[in-house]
Amino acid sequence: ELATINNGDTVNVTTDYTAPNTYRLAVQGNSTLNVSAAMTVNRLTTIASGSTVNLLDGSAFTMPKVTSGNNDGWSINGTLEISGGTHAFNERLFSSGGTIRVIGSDSETRFHQITNPLNYEFQFDAAGVSGLIGGGTGIGGSGAGPYWSALGTSTLDVDGSAFVLSGAPQTFTLMETTTTALSNFNTANVNITGLGVEGLNYTFQQFQDGGKNYIELTVLPEPSSVALLGLGLSSMLLRRRRV
Repeated sequence: ELATINNGDTVNVTTDYTAPNTYRLAVQGNSTLNVSAAMTVNRLTTIASGSTVNLLDGSAFTMPKVTSGNNDGWSINGTLEISGGTHAFNERLFSSGGTIRVIGSDSETRFHQITNPLNYEFQFDAAGVSGLIGGGTGIGGSGAGPYWSALGTSTLDVDGSAFVLSGAPQTFTLMETTTTALSNFNTANVNITGLGVEGLNYTFQQFQDGGKNYIELTVLPEPSSVALLGLGLSSMLLRRRRV
């Protein structure tokens, strides 16, 4: 059975729909699906160009693996926006040209396999941003071995303008995979804004460690800010000594 959202419609899922392996889902025709409850589909057939799936606070979107192979996957040509909830996509993502956007620090999302270039966007809230985790969750028999390719031709946009650094440097793992290699972004396709200003600096790393692959962003105070802080503390100590 195929459930289709079309003709520019907006559908809101506010109560749980978790019957497994009952239907496929297509979000087409500049339509919008807003999910704020638990929802299970056997495959998300497509998010068409101009359409959006919003996974909101309280949502739990699950895509079990329904075949032993990876040929019954799904595609993003529009936008998958994640701002909350816990999600498991256990079928292979075949799409190209779409956008996966993570907003804020209140979600957890796992992808089994991603095989084509996409546009990845991470928008910090005051506390930071959530990452994307590679690997199956075991739901529907999915394994734990992800394969994320085509990152070199994908884009990565990070907006840190809402982030508030309190004290020590903080590291955020934007992507993490296990078992198989995570290809690196071409640095020419990486755009980081909202950091490196007003006392904040950052480092961006792509590396392997202990059989895992990481893409990390560390936010730290600029040296001038640390120096000003030290100067302020010295001034306070001097004043205390004079009193």
